[in-house]
Formats: sequence, C-alpha cells, structure tokens
Amino acid sequence: MDGSSCPPLDAVELRAISETLTVKEVKKLLKDLQVDVSSCIEKSELLTALVDRLENDEKKKTSLFSYCRICCNWRLDDDVWPLTCGHLVCFPCLGNHLESQVQVMRSSLKYKLPCIYAPACDHEIRFQDAASMSEAFRRIWKDLQHRERLIKDAKFEVLECPKADCVGVAYNERGRRMAMCFLCEHTWEANPSGHEKEWEKPGFDGDRVRRCPKCQAPIEKNGGCDHMSCTRCGRHFDWASSQPAGERRNGPSQQRSQPNGGNGSFDFGNFADFFGNQQQDAGAPFQGWQAHVENAANQAGGV
Repeated sequence: MDGSSCPPLDAVELRAISETLTVKEVKKLLKDLQVDVSSCIEKSELLTALVDRLENDEKKKTSLFSYCRICCNWRLDDDVWPLTCGHLVCFPCLGNHLESQVQVMRSSLKYKLPCIYAPACDHEIRFQDAASMSEAFRRIWKDLQHRERLIKDAKFEVLECPKADCVGVAYNERGRRMAMCFLCEHTWEANPSGHEKEWEKPGFDGDRVRRCPKCQAPIEKNGGCDHMSCTRCGRHFDWASSQPAGERRNGPSQQRSQPNGGNGSFDFGNFADFFGNQQQDAGAPFQGWQAHVENAANQAGGV
C-alpha cells in the first residue's frame, strides 16, 4: 500500500502492532528482513530489533503494514482485506460492517451489500466474500432468497411473520384460523373466526385503522404524530405511508416485497431508523458506527 497518503507509522505504534504477534512470527519477520537475532532471548528484545530495523525504512513498513481508514489504525497486511473496489479495510471493521448490514437487510429486506466506504464508493461487496466471513450474513442471505421464492409462488394472501427477528412469511389460507411461518415455523392466530376479517368487510373505516407493515396487525390511531410503534411485533413505521386496513392485498407491501430494490448505496436512513429506534433493546454494539463510517467515507472520497 502507498503509505504517502496515510499518517506515518511511528516507532510507538509499530511496536504496539508487533506485540500482537507471537515470538515465532516476530522471528520470521526478522529473518525475512535479514536481521541477526542470535543474541535476542526475550520477546521484548526481538520487538526492539524489529522496530529498530523498520523505523526508518518506509518502503519496508508499507510492504508489511496497511492503514485502515475506518478505524484509523495501522494493521499487519494479513489483518487487512482488499475489497474489489480497491479499498482496504481491517477485519474488525469489516466484521462490524457486515453485522450492521445483516440488521439493515433484515429490516429493509434488500440484498444490497454496499462498500464500507459508501456513499463515497458506489461498489458493492461480493456476497461470496461476505458469506465466507460471517455466519449471520449467510443465514440472512439464504432466508431472503427463500422468502422471495415463497412470495413469488404464493397462491394465497401473504402474511409477514410477527417475530421481530424473522424475515419469513406465511400463507393466509381460507378457512384456517392459524398461520405458520415457513422459515421459523412460528404459528399465530391469523384469522380467529376462520371467516372474513373484520377490517376486510365493506364499509370498514380503513383511514382510522391501518396495518402494521411487519405483522399486519390492525392499529388504530387516536391522535399524536405519525410515528407509530406496533405493540404486537415492535415495528416502528410512519402512519401516513402505511396501508389502510380496509385495503385488500395479495402479498406484502411494496416496500417489503422487493428484495432486489435500491440503488446499491449504503442506506443510512434504514440504518439509523433500525438502530436509532431499537438502541434500548439492542444495546450499544453499533452505537455511533453510522456517523463514524460516514465520516471516514467522506474523508476517503478522494482516495
């Protein structure tokens, strides 16, 4: 990597990075650098010899270490992943990005996997690469593909699974009281009477009662702002853009039935909506990640 566009790798940081190596790995580096280590007994002596050898050799340093512009740290080359767009990112940052995108994909039901430097970079990370690094990503990718097939082949009304962490669907078969999710096998009472739903009868006031876009539960609004929270599944949504309960439909809402939609950029809106509304439940693993990544992406726009 060209270190001229990065902060200098000084002796203190060089030693800190080298301390993460085993004695065997340090000795191998020193051997490759043709440094005599016969007089070195302790690991600290080996590290001192390595730092002394590399401190003033910028060419060697940049051949052994790379700079991650997301966390702003120097890393060993073996701890950095080159993306297909040419950007470099360390494994801890890439892992955080993939985990955050799993949540975004679960919320938006889209297959898009933007570069960690988006929107400054409009390339996407290859699904094959991401799947090899994250089991959670493999699961959500497989589940979204299964979901798409179920919606495409549906002969009945499609119902969203009410479980907050599931992207599955069920069929609302006529005459059946219960529905079962094809993915997680969760069952719920979709039609208590087994007959026509109350809000599907002619003359029902659908302007006052609307469906939750996640579990399709009817929700009545009796005042306040348009920000709604479903008491059944916990989904947050906008009242003005939700579907009136009196409208019939043969599948999920348009927003949730187009897994391949979007323009490929990192949708910070979905990201913020998901984490911002659920920080209390989700803890703080990704708190502040959006602002940090967006700032790093803007700084890397000219690289």
